[in-house]
Amino acid sequence: MGKTHLIKSGTVKILTVTFISILLISLIIAVNFEQTYNPFTRQLDYYRSLNMSGENMIIGNITAINITADNFFGTLNWSDLSSYPVACPNGYAITQLNNSVTCSDYWVDITGDTMTGNLTLNANVSASYYFGDGSKLHGIQHGNLALFLINDTSDISGSKILFTEHEIVTATTLSKLITATNTEYQNWTTNDGVPHLHMLLDGVNELHVHARVTTAGRKDTTFLWKLWQNDTSGNMNLLFTSEESPILTTTMSAIDIHMTVDETDLNLTDRLTLQLIVNIAGAGGNPTVEVEIEGNSASRVELTVPGANVGTFVPYL
Repeated sequence: MGKTHLIKSGTVKILTVTFISILLISLIIAVNFEQTYNPFTRQLDYYRSLNMSGENMIIGNITAINITADNFFGTLNWSDLSSYPVACPNGYAITQLNNSVTCSDYWVDITGDTMTGNLTLNANVSASYYFGDGSKLHGIQHGNLALFLINDTSDISGSKILFTEHEIVTATTLSKLITATNTEYQNWTTNDGVPHLHMLLDGVNELHVHARVTTAGRKDTTFLWKLWQNDTSGNMNLLFTSEESPILTTTMSAIDIHMTVDETDLNLTDRLTLQLIVNIAGAGGNPTVEVEIEGNSASRVELTVPGANVGTFVPYL
């Protein structure tokens, strides 16, 4: 009896040790230790390659070549990623981020860009021109509205165009023989729908023009100009008359002729007509008067207007 008991007990111990050994070997094989040479320690380092499913791991840092998973949970900082997301081109922004990046150009930052809708800014806006419905702009105090004397024929008989832009490079010289005082030299009228003003403000308006008489010893020759309100029916209402210019000489010179204006209401549909008048006096023959417009002369009228009331914005000086 004693020997039999000892044999059975020893057998159980051997079987137990064998089972534990097999289990440990299985675990080691499942973990799959691999080796890599560490040049700093000059030894082989062991690391594990895990192939698991249906398991959760809560561990520290993982150094891996590739990690494939259906989902990543927790916080993942951009600084821990590389080569993703791709960079958008200059002037574009990321508008969708998924397995790929969608870049869109929603910026108004280069020539030709346009936008619709409202734009609210807490900064300055600088521009050479403002076009469009200026009645939507608020908080602008006032400015000088520049209207240029152009040689093109207006749709109003006998008139030339008083235009909102100065684009003609070559100057044009007009010429006229004056035989009587208070003679209209020429008049200029804005196009239909221009300047779309609610009013003219108190102030001093100015006509800038280049002119001369062709021959010395003629009658004294001066200019003045009149500003007319021109309604949709063609009715003209005289608004203001300017001061008289200095006497013209035979040298083509710049002349600034001023006009004092009181605040005056206008209809948005009104057009403006500038009438240039020549006066002559004294002894001598009748003068031939030349006026230079367009080109470098930039002959123009400047009107003081309220920016907040300007419907169609045009060049401001």
